Amino acid sequence: MSVGANIQMRPREGNPDRRFYSPNRDIAYIYISMCKEALKGLDVSRWEDWFGDYLRLTKTTPEQIGEGAKRFAEAHNLFTKTDQITVPTEALRAAGFYQLPYPVQIGIFARLGFITMGTYFMGIRDVTEYNGVPPVQLQIDEMVAGGRSVAEAFATLALPPPLVRPDQEELQRQMDKAQAAVDHAQAAVDRATGLSWELSRTKHQLALYEKRVSWISLLSLRVSWVAAGALAAGAVGGAFVGWLLHYVM
Repeated sequence: MSVGANIQMRPREGNPDRRFYSPNRDIAYIYISMCKEALKGLDVSRWEDWFGDYLRLTKTTPEQIGEGAKRFAEAHNLFTKTDQITVPTEALRAAGFYQLPYPVQIGIFARLGFITMGTYFMGIRDVTEYNGVPPVQLQIDEMVAGGRSVAEAFATLALPPPLVRPDQEELQRQMDKAQAAVDHAQAAVDRATGLSWELSRTKHQLALYEKRVSWISLLSLRVSWVAAGALAAGAVGGAFVGWLLHYVM
């Protein structure tokens, strides 16, 4: 359903070539004042009993209502800032208004609806004589008939299944669990990385140790060869001396 509408009117009497009148031009000027009054009505001190009960029943906090008012107002600034915005809902979505809980959105629209109705009430009384016929009586009759049709249709209409939208607190709990799992996995990776580094360092130390052992073994072998040579030389020398003494004697 489109939220925007383009209305063109021309009086029934008078010159048929008379320029069409567009109420949009009036709305362009008076709507902001209506909207400002609606936002003022969101102040806690101005809550009626039904509004306060509604927010408490839906567990909606004043902080959420305040955030909704800010995003709702910011969306209006986008109406004429870009060609990418073609309907009001796109501006509300771009401002993040639709990311807020449903009760926040409904509460703000309810406030605006009350102000809009009150503005119409004052306006229609200004243009209608006391106990007279409003100039838009035909449209009023059509609206009344439409309301009755809706009542008749809804009398036998079953409610659609509720939309599956996780509770905000439950969603936060799930996000916390997911973050904890990520942290646990990261810790495991860090431990594995540390073990890998320790293993690499140990292998390096073992390699150095093996080299040292090899050098020590080679040195020991060389010492053994020298000692054996000395012993052999000593034995040969002793035998030669013995032979020489025997020969001389």
